[in-house]
Amino acid sequence: ALTVLGERYKVEPDATVKQAIQWAGKKIHQASQSGYSTINEIFRFFGIDREIAKLVDPREEELMRRMQTSMDNAMIKSQNDAASRRMTTAAALGVGATLIAGPLTGGILMGSAMTGSASDIASSNMGGPRREELSSKRTPPPIPSDVNITIWVRRLLEDPNRENRKNAAIELANFNNPLALPHLATALLNDMDPVVREAAQQYGKVLYWKMIYWEMEQDGTLEEEFKVRAKAAGKDFAEQAKLSETGPLSPSKSEPPPMPQASHADIAQILAKAEAERAKRKKR
Repeated sequence: ALTVLGERYKVEPDATVKQAIQWAGKKIHQASQSGYSTINEIFRFFGIDREIAKLVDPREEELMRRMQTSMDNAMIKSQNDAASRRMTTAAALGVGATLIAGPLTGGILMGSAMTGSASDIASSNMGGPRREELSSKRTPPPIPSDVNITIWVRRLLEDPNRENRKNAAIELANFNNPLALPHLATALLNDMDPVVREAAQQYGKVLYWKMIYWEMEQDGTLEEEFKVRAKAAGKDFAEQAKLSETGPLSPSKSEPPPMPQASHADIAQILAKAEAERAKRKKR
């Protein structure tokens, strides 16, 4: 960007435009010197860095899934066993109470016992998404809109109330219309109130990140950058899987093991034993 601005500055005839180019060049240079990177900010702001940090080897993920399935099955069995015991106890209490105090008391006792067991099972939260799973996913790129922003642009640039101008900057970023970017830049340059200038800068950057994020997602450069960063973080599991070739995981306890295949030697041994047993029976 600095090269483009520098070339334009040399040929720009308008003094005001040249001043704006010079100001923009200084800002970009300062950001570059401080280590700022638009791509880094996009990966941070939309949680893509977090997704990379939480990437798990698919083989390890499969193992954890099977362990979780095994624990879930054990919990379900435990709850079913407990419910069965309570129902048996309730039935016994119901019969006893019916014999002593009549059918009404027994029915109440049995109903309350069965309701308790049902509520215990219903209170289980198995099957829903876990919080750590939700927090590890990136925010998807928002689709740019073409919503009419004329009223909000006028409010940003002309409203005498500072809070209204600040809120207009926020709303323009939320509408996700790229046409709002130059108006936010105008407010950043020309508004006399530092609060409004700060809002225009902050939410102008957010809108700009959204636009770049969307474009990178569409042209495939985001996925390329994702792979580069994942590899740098030691999370290139596809490459590791090619190198290791460990084969499929063994089945978990919750899944029946495959039936063993008998070899020719095993079959011959079984037939020999059967023939010997038959010979013994004939001698008798």
